[in-house]
Amino acid sequence: MPAARPLPDVAAAFLRAHDLEAGPLVVGVSGGADSAALLDVLWRAGVVVVVAHVNYGLRGAASEADEAFVRAACEGRGVACEVRRVPEAERPARGVQAWARGVRYAFFAEVAARSGAPAVAVAHHADDQAETVLLNLLRGAGTRGLGGMRAVRRLAAGSDVRLVRPFLGVRRAEIEAYVGAGWLAWRHDASNDDLRYRRTFVRARVLPLLETRFGPGVAERIARAAAYVRADDALVAPVFARHLRSALDPLPDGGRVRLEPLERLPDALRTRALLEAARRLLPGAPRTAAFAARLDALARVQVGRRLHLSAGAVVRERGALRFVRPSTSPLASFVLGIGERVDLPGGALALEAAARPDRFARDPHAWWFDAAALALPLVVRPWRAGDRLRPFGLEGSQRVSDVLTNARVAPSERARAYVVEAGGEIAGVVGVRAGSVAPVTEATRRVLCLRFAPTPRAAP
Repeated sequence: MPAARPLPDVAAAFLRAHDLEAGPLVVGVSGGADSAALLDVLWRAGVVVVVAHVNYGLRGAASEADEAFVRAACEGRGVACEVRRVPEAERPARGVQAWARGVRYAFFAEVAARSGAPAVAVAHHADDQAETVLLNLLRGAGTRGLGGMRAVRRLAAGSDVRLVRPFLGVRRAEIEAYVGAGWLAWRHDASNDDLRYRRTFVRARVLPLLETRFGPGVAERIARAAAYVRADDALVAPVFARHLRSALDPLPDGGRVRLEPLERLPDALRTRALLEAARRLLPGAPRTAAFAARLDALARVQVGRRLHLSAGAVVRERGALRFVRPSTSPLASFVLGIGERVDLPGGALALEAAARPDRFARDPHAWWFDAAALALPLVVRPWRAGDRLRPFGLEGSQRVSDVLTNARVAPSERARAYVVEAGGEIAGVVGVRAGSVAPVTEATRRVLCLRFAPTPRAAP
């Protein structure tokens, strides 16, 4: 194997490659050996550094000592230090690691915004990479998970701030050697020895066992394989993105993924596309292999079946899966007069005086009325169980629920459907069907038109 380069040389090359030599650079520092080494290397390189430390308060006096150590390390180097202390009321009883990660990265983003830093540096190294890849493999991850961590990525979706990992190609032993050679102080987190945590078990038991059986350098070989996977994934990504873009149909309360474009993908990419659709359209949905299997199963059953999640729901529709976020407020009702317009969840509705057309086309988005016979103002409201409509051109009346079903309005869309009332009678279902209220006849002198303009579908 090639000889390891000194950590300062590794960091200097990384900073040059990513145009980060001038700073400012936010550095996440827990106080452990890895982050203490990263802080020291960057400081000695002359980078303008802002340290970000989170005191979760989970280990009592040890947490306080960690914070004091980080503050002292920064003070001794003349480095700015920002600390987030988490109140006890905010600490969860379960899922502590995932929660802590969310708190940490949110705080990094805040510090980066305040300091104007283009990037946040963290001390993940090659052994961390090997642990991540093994854990993802055991979870049944796809190529994105098997590619492990990237040396550079966006800190958060839509953010211009980058998350960078200068030590990702460095072994833990090299970092410990740097710390030991310089007598650099650091803090040991006893929770990193707890074998109840899967990552700790992989670190303390699995990787040493693999090295015993397959020789030293297992972590490096796993990290190198992850790099190959990332390279292959980069070639597939444009094709995958094109198929996903053609299938996604974002909506104000979630969105829809059409299944037909995904059928042309291999099974693994199809599953990945469903998970990516869930990530984009239903924030907070799980991103596990088990959830992917549930989505795939839902895509193969009859219309109307659904999955209920804390983040919302996924509904099987004709040719699609519909992702629905929880409603945060009830649908509003409106009063509409001539020359007025109201904005509804699916588009805009306007009532206007119009010239009488030569012929009346069947258009669910344009309804024509005899102005003298139409009771004004109109009431635009969400439909209710028991509502009935006298459809234009048909005898008798129908339940609005049946009108929606017959028009093949997806079950997830029916709750957002609106009706228009005129004088207490339903004049139509918006965007679906007009009723027989105030029809235009040969005797009609003035005509009103109620037009519905659906909201254009945004590109994903």
